[in-house]
Amino acid sequence: MHFRKLLLILTVAALPSLAFAQTDPRTLPRLNMSTVQPIGTFTIDWPDGAGGDLSYGGGAMGVSEDGAFLYWSCVRDDSGIAKISIPALGGQATVVAPCRGPTRAQIATIHPDPAAFRPMLGGVLEQGGRVIVTGYISYDATGQTTASHWGGTSLSSLAGPVAGTVATGFVKSAMAPIPTAWRSLLGGPALSSAGYTSIISRASYGASVSVFNPADVGVLTPFPMTMLLGCPHAVAACQTYGTPTSNNYNGSELAGGIFIAPGTRTLTQIERESSGPTCYGYTTRVQAEHGQPYLDAVKCYSLTDPLDQKGPKGYPYRLVAKNYDLNDLLAVKQGTKQPWDVRQYETFDLPGSNPGEYVTSGAFNPVRGEYYLLRYGTGGVNTVHVYGGFPRTTAGNDPAPAAPSGFRAP
Repeated sequence: MHFRKLLLILTVAALPSLAFAQTDPRTLPRLNMSTVQPIGTFTIDWPDGAGGDLSYGGGAMGVSEDGAFLYWSCVRDDSGIAKISIPALGGQATVVAPCRGPTRAQIATIHPDPAAFRPMLGGVLEQGGRVIVTGYISYDATGQTTASHWGGTSLSSLAGPVAGTVATGFVKSAMAPIPTAWRSLLGGPALSSAGYTSIISRASYGASVSVFNPADVGVLTPFPMTMLLGCPHAVAACQTYGTPTSNNYNGSELAGGIFIAPGTRTLTQIERESSGPTCYGYTTRVQAEHGQPYLDAVKCYSLTDPLDQKGPKGYPYRLVAKNYDLNDLLAVKQGTKQPWDVRQYETFDLPGSNPGEYVTSGAFNPVRGEYYLLRYGTGGVNTVHVYGGFPRTTAGNDPAPAAPSGFRAP
C-alpha cells in the first residue's frame, strides 16, 4: 500500500515536466508557404512631428517585441529611425517616437574617408529591452568599413558604432530574433544579415546570416558573432554573377528582409530575383539593343529599370521567398558544414509579384504572423505591403495557428 502511494506521488510529480516538455526544434516542420498571401497595405506619411521626415525612407525596418510598432529609417535612410504604430489594414500609421539614432554624419564614421559614398542605415532590432541598429557605406569599393552596429536601451541612447567578429559586409543589414527553441542550438538570440549592395566582393553572394547576442553590442568590442550562412568572394565557387538561377547569386537580386518563422525549422529571406538574362549596364527599352556596347558598359533590355541608371539588371523580375533548413545552419555551427555549403531547399514565388518587381526592405511580425514589405519607395506617403498566413507566437513563444486573411488581432 505504501509502495502504491509512493508510486502515485512520483507519477503526479513528474506530470508537469512531461506536460511542458518542448519539442526538439530539429524535428519541427518546414514553413508551409501555401497559406502565405498578400492581405492588404497600410501607409506611412512623411512628417515625424518633430521636424523630421520619413519620406524616401524605410530602407531599415524592424518590429517591436510586442508586435504593435514598426521601426522605420527616416529620409534617405541616413537620418535616424522613427517608431510608428502598426495600423489596421488600409489605415495610416501614427508616429509615436520621432527620428532618433544614427545620422548621416555618425554613420560616416565607420569609414576612414569622411566623404565615402552614401552612409546608410541597414536594419533595426528590438530585443530584451535593447535596440540594435546597423549601418554601412553603400559603395565601399576599398572594403575599409570598420564597424556596423549600434546598441542601447533606446534609439536616444545608442552606443557605437562597434564591430562584431564577422566582417561588416556580412552583417550590415536586416536583423531578426531567433525563436527561443533554437537559441541554444544556434548559439544566440538574434541574427544579423548582409542584404545586397554594390561591391558584392565585400559581402555574400547570396543570403548571409550571423548569430549574435544584442546584449553584447556596445558592451564588448568586438562583440562575438558566428556566421552560419554566407558565400564569401574568397571561395571560388561562390563567385556567381551572370546566371539567372535561384541557386546562385545573379547580380540583380534585391534583399527584402530575413526571419525565422516560429514553430518551424525554416529561415526565410525575401528577395527580388531576376527571371531574364543578367546584364550590367544601361537600360534600353528596345530588346534588339540588349548587349550592345554603350558608353562604358552595354545596353540592357528592361521595361521597368530607370533609363539613366547604370547597374545590374535581369528583367523581368519576380518576388520570391528563399527558404533554408535550420538543421543545415546547425551543421555549420557543429563544424560538419561550411557556411557556403548551405543552399535553400525551396524558392517560392510569392503571390502578387509583377515583372517590374522592386523591393527595398521588410520585417516580420511573429506576434501577428505578418510580413511587412516595402516594395516601392516612391517618396511622400509610403505604402507598406502586408503578407499574412505565417505562423505566429503566443505569450509563451509557442507557435499558434496562422491568423486568417485580414484578421489582425495580436
